[in-house]
Amino acid sequence: MLDFIYLYNKYGSPISYDLWVQLRKLINGVAANWHLKDEGIWEVRGGKQHFVYSKLMCWVALDRGIRLAEKRSFPSDKLHWIKERDKIYEEIMERGWNPQMEAFVQHYESKTLDAANHTS
Repeated sequence: MLDFIYLYNKYGSPISYDLWVQLRKLINGVAANWHLKDEGIWEVRGGKQHFVYSKLMCWVALDRGIRLAEKRSFPSDKLHWIKERDKIYEEIMERGWNPQMEAFVQHYESKTLDAANHTS
C-alpha cells in the first residue's frame, strides 16, 4: 500500500497532509511491530512465524515512508524509521537467505522456499 501511495505522490498528485498524518501512524506501527511473528499472506496453516515476505513488506513500508517524508518535507520520526528499516534488511539477509539453496526461505528456520520464489 505504501509503495502505491509513494508512486501516486511521485507520478500522480501530491498527497495531503491529512493523509500523511494517517500514514505516519501506520508507519510508526510498522516500526514498532515488524519484529513480531505473523500468519503470513499465503494461507499457511502452521501458525505464526517470522515470514520473510512479511518482513520485506515492512521494509518497503518504512522505506517508502522515509522517501515520502523527505520528498514532501513532512514531519516524521525519520531517524527511527531508517534504523528499523536497516534492521529489517540485515535480519532478512542473516536469517531469511539460505546460502546453500541460494534463495530466500518462507520463514526463518525453514528450508521451504517462499511462494514468491516459485515459477511454476
